[in-house]
Amino acid sequence: RVPTTSGMTPKLGGSKSGDQFVPVRKSTIEISRKNSKAGRKSATTIPTVVALVFGGKQGKERRDEMLLRMPVVGPLVNLVAVERFCRVLAALTQTGVNLPDAVQVAADSTNNRVFQNKLTVAREAMMRGEGLARPIQTTNIFPPAARQMIRVGESTGSLDVQLQNAATFYERELKYRLKRTTDMFEPALILNLRGAVAYRATA
Repeated sequence: RVPTTSGMTPKLGGSKSGDQFVPVRKSTIEISRKNSKAGRKSATTIPTVVALVFGGKQGKERRDEMLLRMPVVGPLVNLVAVERFCRVLAALTQTGVNLPDAVQVAADSTNNRVFQNKLTVAREAMMRGEGLARPIQTTNIFPPAARQMIRVGESTGSLDVQLQNAATFYERELKYRLKRTTDMFEPALILNLRGAVAYRATA
């Protein structure tokens, strides 16, 4: 005969032992409510903080600076900005636009706040008579080859040609590095896809 447990279970309707479970239930529900409120508050606070830090003009500068410092992405972002600056500045100087205005337009074309700010300083130094190559060098955002080409172009009067050569060179360099980066991550992507397929197959 299977023993019954009816006498062992406390009644929650009004017995003394049943009343002991009521505070536990209430406290559990209260903790759950507090955790839910905290989760909702975090869900609204975190995006707000991110928007304040990375939003607007100052936020864009922080984003651009962060991207330039990233291990793999940073060099690619730098190459994109350098290539675009050299190409636009070459086109403007070929059409006869005065150099200060051409530098300003070329800096804006990079769409990178770090480049824009440093090139603004370089432009001001250039307008004080320091030339272009020296202020460009002090920005510390251009690779050595680009600085050398600008220096040669300024000293020989072939700035537009050297800038075009630099743009072509860094365009090829960017494509090469993008391919290397893709090849580097491709095995990991394949392994992840295989793992996902195997998981779904055995699930």
